[in-house]
Amino acid sequence: MSFIKRWALGVMNFVYTLREQHLDWQTQSLEKRFHYKKNKRLVEKDLAALLKKRQLILEHELNLIKSQNQSELALLKIKHKQDIKDYRDYLKALDQLKNKIRDHYQHLPEAMIFTIHHHAKNLLNKMWETDDLHEKIINEQQFILFMTTLHNDLNELPRNDPRNEYPADTLKLISAGNYQQEADNIR
Repeated sequence: MSFIKRWALGVMNFVYTLREQHLDWQTQSLEKRFHYKKNKRLVEKDLAALLKKRQLILEHELNLIKSQNQSELALLKIKHKQDIKDYRDYLKALDQLKNKIRDHYQHLPEAMIFTIHHHAKNLLNKMWETDDLHEKIINEQQFILFMTTLHNDLNELPRNDPRNEYPADTLKLISAGNYQQEADNIR
């Protein structure tokens, strides 16, 4: 029996050894799993804190951008209101100029008065609507040249002077349409 006893003892020792190794493995594994879960929770907390911080930063930046956009929009509205007011003032001034031409050149046909007025409005619109700065300056120069020429025609001779039949230089400028050459002549 000693053989069976030894054999049984060997099998039992083997089983106990396996169980002990399994228990050691579970202990080590449990420690690793505990450590993993603990690290996972810490990483999740850090990640949540980081996300919360980034969300606050983004909300702050978004609020800054909204505030800037609202300010810019308010400024643009004010600028456009002023532009509209200025444009209306220009149109009123052109209407007054049309009346002044009508009073000064009483024998001038209405169609010619309207042509001069219409030409002045076209120059104003051209000047007003362009976005290119260089082109805007050129258009302003043309408008100023036209208005100066018309003003000179109106003030050159008295209203009742018989030589004062029509605004000759203004009509020449309209018919020539070459403002650059006229601007060069003035310089």
